Amino acid sequence: MGDTGCAGGQVCQNGKCAPGCSVAHLDCGDAGVCDVDAGVCRSCAKDDDCLDPAKPACEVQARLCVPCQPGGKGCGAGKYCEKNGKSGAWTCLDGCDGDDDCTGDGGIGGGLCCNHVCVAGASDSANCGACGKLCDGMKGCGGGVCVDTMGDVNHCGGCGKPCQVPNGTPGCAMGKCTVAK
Repeated sequence: MGDTGCAGGQVCQNGKCAPGCSVAHLDCGDAGVCDVDAGVCRSCAKDDDCLDPAKPACEVQARLCVPCQPGGKGCGAGKYCEKNGKSGAWTCLDGCDGDDDCTGDGGIGGGLCCNHVCVAGASDSANCGACGKLCDGMKGCGGGVCVDTMGDVNHCGGCGKPCQVPNGTPGCAMGKCTVAK
């Protein structure tokens, strides 16, 4: 049996798998990184100690190489890192990690990352200008500000729908444009 027949953090010695690692078998599993000169797995102290591309981040407190850490590297675009409640292991999940993930190419103009979902903060009445900022009652969200879509002549019947009337002063009643004078 060769080293590749052993699990991570083990090498073949006298035909049996034993703790250790080698140049041919650098995989240390959750045990950290391989110290090739000593033939043993060592725990990590920083991200640079984690050589496995599938586990590029060091959870310093546990001294383990993990797939990701919140706010750290590892997950890539369109994903965020969260600790699994059952196993306690870090894992990458689909969704945004911050507002920067919700802007630019593929993002939303005025995008906010609310509970790992991109929302249009400029127009979302449940997240108007900020996550969780709710526009009450008959108000809508326009430009990240709650507006009265039932009585505001600049947002009558919907955000950004101004009332215009020839030869008169516009008004808005119950979401419909009227002539005020």
